[in-house]
Amino acid sequence: MDERLYGLIYLTAVEGISRIMFSRRLSSVLGIKGAFCQEGLNKNHELIEVKVEKGATIFEAGAASIVKSEKSYVLFLDDSWASLTKIKTTLNNRGLIYKHTYMVVPSFKNPRWLFPESRRLTQKCGKIVKPSKLKSIIAWNLFRFLNPVGLGRLLFPARIVVAQSGNFEGRMQQYLNNFFGRSARDFIIYTGAYGYFQKFTVQIMDKAGDIKAYAKIGHTAQTKERIIKEHEILIRLGNIRYTCLNLPKVLHLGYMPNTNDLVMIQGASDGSWHLAWTLVVEHVDALVELFNKTSTGTKSGTELLAGFDVALDGIKKSVLPKEVSKIPERHDILIERLKRELHGVALPVGLAHGDFSPWNIYIKEGKAFVFDWETAKVRVPLWDMYNFIFHSELDIHSKSAHDVFELMTGKQTKYYSLIDRYISRTQKNCCYYNVHVFLIIYLFEISIWYFNCLTKQLSAGFDEERGEIKFIKAAISIIEEALPGLDNLLNHK
Repeated sequence: MDERLYGLIYLTAVEGISRIMFSRRLSSVLGIKGAFCQEGLNKNHELIEVKVEKGATIFEAGAASIVKSEKSYVLFLDDSWASLTKIKTTLNNRGLIYKHTYMVVPSFKNPRWLFPESRRLTQKCGKIVKPSKLKSIIAWNLFRFLNPVGLGRLLFPARIVVAQSGNFEGRMQQYLNNFFGRSARDFIIYTGAYGYFQKFTVQIMDKAGDIKAYAKIGHTAQTKERIIKEHEILIRLGNIRYTCLNLPKVLHLGYMPNTNDLVMIQGASDGSWHLAWTLVVEHVDALVELFNKTSTGTKSGTELLAGFDVALDGIKKSVLPKEVSKIPERHDILIERLKRELHGVALPVGLAHGDFSPWNIYIKEGKAFVFDWETAKVRVPLWDMYNFIFHSELDIHSKSAHDVFELMTGKQTKYYSLIDRYISRTQKNCCYYNVHVFLIIYLFEISIWYFNCLTKQLSAGFDEERGEIKFIKAAISIIEEALPGLDNLLNHK
């Protein structure tokens, strides 16, 4: 079953027997094969394919199999047009109480968001989990437009209907009640990007639909490691005072009862923050403040590049898709050249966010609220700015690698004054040669990052990600265009 549907576990209950029921027709859509994958489902959970006779519904067939005296918590996975009135009547006749309905958007085949079926809450759904891909943006906006007027299910019929016998709360609701009391009334589950590092983010809302907090949940070793790292970074940065940078406040870190899942709850941004899809002064000033307040001095060029060799050795031993299989060899040649350029050179370093991109930042009144600090580490200046430009121009604006290089380095581009603003406020006596070096180091590091993600995806049995391949190819193209220019810049240093 699609790992993103592991989020169903959070809708089940700790008490009684939790059954997840679906029709035979949905088996292939859900990615369930043979005897069914039951990873993550313990002895108190049953994954059941229900035989639905012609003219009947899964609710009639599934509810009929439940013993009335049993303490059951049931999730019906359904994409039929059965009315809610009929569903409630059917469940009631079998001694089950209708509890909730969650819409699966856009579909069971691509379960990105699990929303409570509420017209009132739709406009406040997913503030921190904006989509970045065109198809996801279209699906998101269609849902937000149609659902408040009761037409959401026309395009998004997939739903999870929750029913129970007895009076007990679902696992996630019970966990939130223990932490927030009864003030946490609703939640949305964002299932995360599919793949090796996939985790869940839960938006927690009060009765009025106002966002109280967010919870990140990791259920694999690698996602728990990332959550722990982000917790450490936020605690460290939380002890520093900022004027331009705002951070999420950590409210809680712990394991959800009766699971091995690690949960970190963070406070939400207050007020009317908004996304900025292009780099603006607020982004730059927040990064200036971050670097200046976390700068750790300098590192030699040799020290900064040492890790690249180790990473590339591991990548070259992996089985890679054909279209990028030769790139590690090109990396070797280019890194050796960069080593010669940086021999004996000391470069300034400070903390970088690591995933500084439009969808991880909100802007308001001269400040930037920045979240998702899982990949933060010490890096060279401008790393985060280059990351923003690289991803937004390639992914959102569909620019070519050459166009991105021109935007990053040209003196007549929209980014030049912003790069100059950053450098003038973080570096003394910094020439254009150094700025070029920072760019090349960023590109090497981001391409190796995507190679590592790709090899982990493939070794764990996930399909290759086209986005990762696109970024790898773009990064190496820009490096090959940028590196020869260092000699000319050095002469004018």
